Amino acid sequence: MLQDLQNEVWRIDKDEVASSFGTMRFNLVQLFFQNAQSESLRKLIVDLEAPRFDSGSVLSQDPAISYIWSEGNLNADQKRAIIKILTAKDYALVLGMPGTGKTSTMVYAVKALLMRGASVLLTSYTNSAVDNLLIKLKAQGIDFVRVGRREAVHKEVEGYCLSDMDIHSVDDIKLKLDEVK
Repeated sequence: MLQDLQNEVWRIDKDEVASSFGTMRFNLVQLFFQNAQSESLRKLIVDLEAPRFDSGSVLSQDPAISYIWSEGNLNADQKRAIIKILTAKDYALVLGMPGTGKTSTMVYAVKALLMRGASVLLTSYTNSAVDNLLIKLKAQGIDFVRVGRREAVHKEVEGYCLSDMDIHSVDDIKLKLDEVK
């Protein structure tokens, strides 16, 4: 058994404490600004106002929702979770125990959002969580740009790293992002 473990490839995510706390502090300060966006965020984050969702007959004609309902690889809970994402006005959370299909659910959610022409930003506390999702998106033929240090990125998505691309200006970044839409 020890021999098997020694032959495995292991990955440990490094927690960037200094930059993480700086970002958290900056975001916390944003809640105290006196503007409409900060007020809306305070209601959701501090006052715990429930997220809002669209409903109505217009949604029944949405091709992204039709796609999700017809997708045979999703179970009923996954379909309901994606419909919540597609109808969210504020935010939607997908929660579940490990191995319950959250990453697969998000792949189909991203595909549905892209059908609508939406831009999608995927974030997570760990690089490996983002990379697991990107690997599945890559397998589905979905193009993307990976932001992050090459050293912290899974080998299968290194070629998608913004830092490895021939980019010299903000306009170059905009062009690359337009290419993956």
